[in-house]
Amino acid sequence: MSRTRDNAPITAALTLSFTGPYARQGRDAAEGVRLWAEDTAVQLNLVDAAGSRSTAVHTYSTWLERGDIDLLLGPYGSGLTRAVSPPARQTGHLLWNHGGSADDLLQPGIASLLTPDGQRSGCPAVPVAAGGPHAPGDDQSLPGANTPRTTCSP
Repeated sequence: MSRTRDNAPITAALTLSFTGPYARQGRDAAEGVRLWAEDTAVQLNLVDAAGSRSTAVHTYSTWLERGDIDLLLGPYGSGLTRAVSPPARQTGHLLWNHGGSADDLLQPGIASLLTPDGQRSGCPAVPVAAGGPHAPGDDQSLPGANTPRTTCSP
């Protein structure tokens, strides 16, 4: 059995969609995560977020406030992963991303297990720090204009 330093079982948590727009992917991912948890004797908290950002954020925030999760796994999809990353980052938790492939998920606090979209397209994604190079036509006065992003390098 996998255990923490104080000999308690490791607890992993994630939301997936068993209903809603990502139901098929959620059921498939859940089966894989359940098999992994059984094989490693990890206790698994799995909640249906139904593809809802607000449900996912509320669920992750609750887990993080309680402080009883050892391993935080991200939901399926870039949008949902992007939505739950701020609560994880604010509490100093690493979010293991297994189901979001957007380039902007390459950021501190998110450990991505997938190849970002930009790298799959043959254009290597290079992290760009806030305040760094911007795409032509970027309006720097818009909210989020100076957030970290990726860009294709020549």
